[in-house]
Amino acid sequence: MHDRIIVALYHDIDVALRALNDLEGEGLSEAFTLLGNASAKATAGLAGENEAGRGFASAYRVVYDSTDSRVDTLKDFGVPDDEAHAFAEAVRRGAVVVVGRLDNVAFERALAVMDRYHPVDMDERVRAYQDAGWTRYDPAAPDYDAEQARAEWAAHVTGRDTGTRAAAADLRDANDAPLRSRVRSYAF
Repeated sequence: MHDRIIVALYHDIDVALRALNDLEGEGLSEAFTLLGNASAKATAGLAGENEAGRGFASAYRVVYDSTDSRVDTLKDFGVPDDEAHAFAEAVRRGAVVVVGRLDNVAFERALAVMDRYHPVDMDERVRAYQDAGWTRYDPAAPDYDAEQARAEWAAHVTGRDTGTRAAAADLRDANDAPLRSRVRSYAF
């Protein structure tokens, strides 16, 4: 029985694949699907899939090039409509979504693995999209290519100190504030 939906957005296909490999090591990967656009697929060097629609030598399902069905795929998992549109937009812009259904026991293990790979803060990302005029995912809008995806990522980290001082500040902040996961979850 599946009790929870868990969703994380990663900027980089390689990071998402590492998270999925760790989920596989926990025996959880069959519950997960990776959604990405064609540039993510090319970046990862995944030229094809096996007969089950999964990545080579992996138990998780991989979905690329499905611009018309991204929102529906996420909603089929149980992701609410507005958030499904936001995740689909992020995929269009070159990010990668890892989504799965788990029982409550497996959920905590999966959450720990997915958090370890520093998913994107979707609240922050949606605010940035909305500030630029975005309202909903448009399947007719072209996907970003690899260069546009890199520029998108750079635009979201511009102005941030990503060096040692920022890491130290993050550690200090972590001691002062409760830890907030960037992984989304929904009960059903």
